[in-house]
Amino acid sequence: MLASKYRNIDPRMIYDLASGVEEPDEVARRYGFEGDEWDKLAERPELIRAVKQQAAEQAKNGTTLKNKARLLSDSMLNNLYMASMRDDVPVKDKASALLAITKLAGLDTPSAGQAQGAGFSITINLPSSPATPPAVEVVPKETEALENKDVHDEE
Repeated sequence: MLASKYRNIDPRMIYDLASGVEEPDEVARRYGFEGDEWDKLAERPELIRAVKQQAAEQAKNGTTLKNKARLLSDSMLNNLYMASMRDDVPVKDKASALLAITKLAGLDTPSAGQAQGAGFSITINLPSSPATPPAVEVVPKETEALENKDVHDEE
């Protein structure tokens, strides 16, 4: 049973262990490993290697920093809220806190589908191939000679 459990470790456990945001015991408990079972698993070279490899990948692409920043901002958000709601805090500081929270939540920019205001557009459709000039009529030489002949010559 234990060997099967080791073989089927959720990859998210490796990711969570590598992030370093939580204590390893807490991560292991969330994925069903506790006590001696976790102690044995934590010493396995395969797990150690997988966690180190994942930690290096997260450090390389900035995930570790982003995860820690999210955790820190989340915990500080409660403090900011409580501090800004006190009666002795000046309104300008409350407004600054509101702007910071609004920006953090992404509420400071209009959504992509939202109209930005009145406007108009002009559409010009161009043909895909150049227009061909109208056909030129070729006048036969006999007709041209008749046209040049003076009508009064035959009388």
